[in-house]
Amino acid sequence: MTFIYKKLADNIFQVDNFLTQLECKEYIELAELNGMKKATINTSNGAVENNSVRNNTRFTYDSVEFSEELWKRMKRYLPKTFNARKVDSLNSRIQFYRYDVGQKFDWHVDGFYTPNPFTTSYFTFFVYLNDDFKGGGTSFKNIGTDEGFIDFTVQPKAGTALFFYHRYRHRGDEVIKGIKYAMRSDVLYSSGFGV
Repeated sequence: MTFIYKKLADNIFQVDNFLTQLECKEYIELAELNGMKKATINTSNGAVENNSVRNNTRFTYDSVEFSEELWKRMKRYLPKTFNARKVDSLNSRIQFYRYDVGQKFDWHVDGFYTPNPFTTSYFTFFVYLNDDFKGGGTSFKNIGTDEGFIDFTVQPKAGTALFFYHRYRHRGDEVIKGIKYAMRSDVLYSSGFGV
């Protein structure tokens, strides 16, 4: 399969065929076999459950080997520098999400992951693992483009990777029919010192 890169807006882009259909199926099975738990949101008081904002489930998979495998595929598509830092790696913590009918992750921005003083994340890496459901798109609000500020929704397509700046306001739209599966992590950038 051929990767197909598409820029959707400043610091938002997608890569079609990032994963094969077989890989998507295997990752769904991995997540289901390990069990999904209630997803939380991060607040100033730590991680909390808030069903009015987020009511999906997830499985957390920590694997340096898996993240390095994904990294080899994605690094050529990423901005080489961001905020005076060089693109470095993918966070080895991979989240697998499951959204049943009626589940969503309402409007929010993603937080930065900073494993050390020299490295931080700036981009979200998000992959749709299936598309045999209704609803469940990824919507963006008030995103700057050459034509001005726009709102838009990315429609799920199995195997498609979506990359976007953490601080862009977005949501995982409610699933209307079926079950949505996705995978997420963070793209890290480094100053090059101390790592």
